Amino acid sequence: MRDGSLQVAQELTDNNELLSRAANRLKALDPSARSLLTEGMTEHEAQSFVAIQLIERAMDTKHVLEAIARHLASVPGRKNLIWITTAFPLMALDLGLDFRPEMEEAARTLNNANVALYAVDARGLQGALSGLTAIPRADTRGPQTPTQLAIQMGRGEPVNPPGLATMQELAGLTGGLVFYNKSNALEDSIKTAVSDGEFTYTLGFYPAEEKRDGGWHKLKVEVDRRGVSLRYRESYFASREADEVHDRPTLEQLLKDPLDATQLELAAQAAPDQTRSGFVRVSVNADLHNVKLEHQNSHRSGSIDVSFFVEGTGKVLTKTLKIDIPDDQFAAFLEKGIDTVESIDTAGGVEAFRVVVQDHATGAAGSVTIPLAK
Repeated sequence: MRDGSLQVAQELTDNNELLSRAANRLKALDPSARSLLTEGMTEHEAQSFVAIQLIERAMDTKHVLEAIARHLASVPGRKNLIWITTAFPLMALDLGLDFRPEMEEAARTLNNANVALYAVDARGLQGALSGLTAIPRADTRGPQTPTQLAIQMGRGEPVNPPGLATMQELAGLTGGLVFYNKSNALEDSIKTAVSDGEFTYTLGFYPAEEKRDGGWHKLKVEVDRRGVSLRYRESYFASREADEVHDRPTLEQLLKDPLDATQLELAAQAAPDQTRSGFVRVSVNADLHNVKLEHQNSHRSGSIDVSFFVEGTGKVLTKTLKIDIPDDQFAAFLEKGIDTVESIDTAGGVEAFRVVVQDHATGAAGSVTIPLAK
């Protein structure tokens, strides 16, 4: 993530050559590039400046993690997401900021996609400089304002760097780990995170409907065998229908995400519209397996939105498809999906457009970007 946007270095692949090439193209950034220094500002100005910066970082991080989770939703099994970061404080009480609700929402989206987050502190090994240099407060880069001190303290624990509590929160809620102050060889922490999910078991747990209270609940798993340690999500979220609506991504987010969402499967193809010059005929097929359908009066019913976004023009066309399938035809519809066709104006040198399918009931979505032949 750079400047609040997600940059894709390489799509999912098991090709080592492609991965190595993509990694070599990456350039490291100074983890303190987004400075919170407030010299020359009044205390009020400094507080406002720092608060705005922290809110932007927290919301950018939340949206990026959710976009990654939506992209990995269709990949089977447990996924390990490695987050190399200095993060941001989970709470800054002096500024009236508490990012726990936003991080919990991000954790729910990661959990729904079976993604465990592993946080690697980009600062590497940190040692105490006190007494080793004449520079005052060298550990924190010199004297701090009261606002900066509040940020440094995070949860009121000055021995921990800012951001550690946020890493611990996300890792704990998703069943991952935090690598902090281990060594300057960050690749060792990354290798450990990659191999951590090599051996996994899947356990199903389904709370009763009356237990869905919209809160987090503790989970505990034990094995009767010495020398065996377990790592798993320490909590689960008993979501209500209102929570599902609140958590759903907006159409704007889905259209702007650089990664395709895979919660719903879809296929799309484009060809010149023979009846309209300068138009492209787009055929879309949406799979219904992960669409929530109500069962009533021997029918399955629901609805999906199909949106077409023409890149470069900002034009968005959305159509709602109502679904009403008799029980005796349901198996056939699951096999073939549901189809729709739209004619898109490509005037003005359009190079690509994006198709998004979203379930009305749950917000689950699938998307694909279609390049146009020049």
